[in-house]
Amino acid sequence: MVYKRLIKVHNSRLKVIYEDECLLIVDKPEGVVVNKSLTVKGTTLQESIEQLIDFTNSDSDSEYYLRKGIVHRLDKETSGVILIAKDEDSFNFLQKQFKSREVYKEYRAVVYGKIDEKVFEINAPIKRDIKNRMKYSVSDSGKDAITTFYTIKNVNKGNNMYTCLKIEPKTGRTHQIRVHLSAIHHAVVGDVLYAPKKHLELSATDFNRMMLHAHKISILHPKEYKIMEFTANLPDTFQICHI
Repeated sequence: MVYKRLIKVHNSRLKVIYEDECLLIVDKPEGVVVNKSLTVKGTTLQESIEQLIDFTNSDSDSEYYLRKGIVHRLDKETSGVILIAKDEDSFNFLQKQFKSREVYKEYRAVVYGKIDEKVFEINAPIKRDIKNRMKYSVSDSGKDAITTFYTIKNVNKGNNMYTCLKIEPKTGRTHQIRVHLSAIHHAVVGDVLYAPKKHLELSATDFNRMMLHAHKISILHPKEYKIMEFTANLPDTFQICHI
C-alpha cells in the first residue's frame, strides 16, 4: 500500500495508513513507546498525538483524554498498525469492540527454531511473573489467553533455523504472543525479555530488531458502520518471510 503522509516522532517518522474525521491509523516504527510515563525517555506516540489532535474540550478525567485517543497498545519493540480516535464517541465505540473481542488482529513474526505444524493454537492463561515484574508468564491462575498460529515457512539463515508465522490473537493480554511463543520454546527473534541469551547471541548477526509486527487490523467504523481493514506493510527485515 502507499502511505498517505508522514508524522515526525522523535527521531522516527510515523507513516499514516488512513485518516478521516474520526480516525487516524498509523504504522508505528519499532523502538517508539506508545504511552508516556515518568520512566520513559524521548518522545512517545502519545506526545506526538497531542500535537495533532485538540483535546482541550475533552473531560480531563476521561480515558479518552488520558490516553490521548490511542485505542490500543503495542510494545515498544513491536512495529505496526495502531488506531487513534479523534473524538471521545469514536474512542468509546472502538474500545467496546476490543473488549468484546470483535476486532480482528493479524501479526507476523519470525521465531527461533523450526515449527512443523501448519496451524496450531495455544490456549494458556497469562499473569504477571512473580519473579520478574517486567515479564508475564503462563499460569493456571492467570487471565485467559488464546492465540492461533499459522506457519508461513521455515528459513535457514546462516547456521540458524527460523520460522515465519502469521498470528491471530483471540484475546489481548500484555505480551501475549511473546509469552505463548516463549512457553513452547520458540521465542520471537530478538526478544530480549523472553528469548534465551544464547539464542539472542546467535541471531544478532541475522536480525537487528525484535521480529514482531502488527500487520493488519479490522474494525467496524464508528461513523460509517462498515468493516474496514488497515494494513501496515512488512518492514524490510521481514523480507525473508515472503513466499
